[in-house]
Amino acid sequence: MSVKKSSSILFISKVIKTVFDIASIMILSRLLFVSDYGIYKQLMLSSQLVISIMILGVPNSALYYLSNKRKKEYLVNLYFTLFFLSILVIIVSPFLAMLFDMNFKVDFFRKNIFIVALIYSLGIFSSASENILVALNKIKSLIIYTIVPTVYWFIGLLFLLFYGKYTIYMIFVLFIFRYVLNIVLLILSTCDMIRFEYTNLKRIKDILIFGIPIGFSTILGMLNKNVDKLVVGYFVDNVNFAIFSNGAYEIPFLSLLTSSLFTVLVPELKKLNDLKNISSIKTLWNRAGNVMIPIMVSLASSLIFFAKPFVLFIFSEKYLASVPYFRIYQTILYFRIYVYGSIFVATKNSRIFLFNAIYSLIFNIVMDIFLIMKIGPIGAVIATVLTMVFLVILQLINIKNILKIKFSETFPWFNWIKSIIVSLMISGSLYILYDITSSGVFVGLLFMFFSFVLSFFILSYMVNNEVLNYIVYVLKKLTRK
Repeated sequence: MSVKKSSSILFISKVIKTVFDIASIMILSRLLFVSDYGIYKQLMLSSQLVISIMILGVPNSALYYLSNKRKKEYLVNLYFTLFFLSILVIIVSPFLAMLFDMNFKVDFFRKNIFIVALIYSLGIFSSASENILVALNKIKSLIIYTIVPTVYWFIGLLFLLFYGKYTIYMIFVLFIFRYVLNIVLLILSTCDMIRFEYTNLKRIKDILIFGIPIGFSTILGMLNKNVDKLVVGYFVDNVNFAIFSNGAYEIPFLSLLTSSLFTVLVPELKKLNDLKNISSIKTLWNRAGNVMIPIMVSLASSLIFFAKPFVLFIFSEKYLASVPYFRIYQTILYFRIYVYGSIFVATKNSRIFLFNAIYSLIFNIVMDIFLIMKIGPIGAVIATVLTMVFLVILQLINIKNILKIKFSETFPWFNWIKSIIVSLMISGSLYILYDITSSGVFVGLLFMFFSFVLSFFILSYMVNNEVLNYIVYVLKKLTRK
């Protein structure tokens, strides 16, 4: 199977998974009491943090060691590594449970240590599964692995919703079985390649040592992304934590959009860097930014103005108080026209990117604590936006120094500012019309869609129409068939 075809299939399967994940969140926000939903979000947050720290970058080792001719020698050792890390997590889970109980001021984690430990432990094993299947080029197995457990989780939630007799513990048991299904599908997909005679402590050591530096960057990224929730969780109760976490919501599709473009872009940037072709790097970098501006700026403005119908649709009326958080949080999208790390990877400056992550994490923690103490949970969202601005400026300064260009050349400033103004005018005008004519949720979503489409069309013609032309090309091909 060609790389292009494999990538397309993987992207489509991830989109399907994301749709079911969003639908599952919609069910949970309606199914659970706000206080129970807060507990659910706290456990999921703690799980993400524990897994990202304890996995020690092993998923990256999986990509490296299973992509060469000695894959059979390393596969069994990779499984043993994951098994040992899973056992280690179970051992330290009581201590971790105590820390999270202290942070969130609850007693749920220690009282339900068996459930908590299982979720952490099984999550360790599952976290490397996708990379294992990608490295082994088992695309069909990966599609099944990606979609089946998610659909199982979704159907299970629907059953609990309609059956009516559920508890938060039943939700977590269902989640544990989702992890079990993940692991079973992984083992079934790779059992023909497992050779126990290749078990070797040196290979296990190789896997751990290779993954640690990259794993450290992942840990910093995860902490940076979730430090606001940890700090807010310390200052508020379960109910207010649930409201805040729903407001600080990043739509999953958006990361798929940017990562898809910049994953393809890195090899091209690297090639130009090897040729010392700085002029072409600068041109390609600005072109990539202009390609993303019509999409990200249009989405940001539409979500900011139509935050209320969107939040009510996803989370229900119970989370109306999440709207102000959500509205402020979406301003981050204006700055996400780049995956800034791609330029550092392509120019072999990953160390700078790592230091930037450290600086931004310190800045984020300080701003979170200061603003939450001053103005409450809304301060955490403002701190997140300020941290994004701080990090972008820091990285643009680094890019200026790496490429030896002017700061004005590191970012398509004029097109970006012009696009924000135009998109705000379009979304604002449509919001006024919506506010006058109706206040319904579905009507609001319809207006939001029109706002995005109109803004996207206009900005495409103003800035860059490559994405629009590609959409038109695909639609023409589909209609001819």
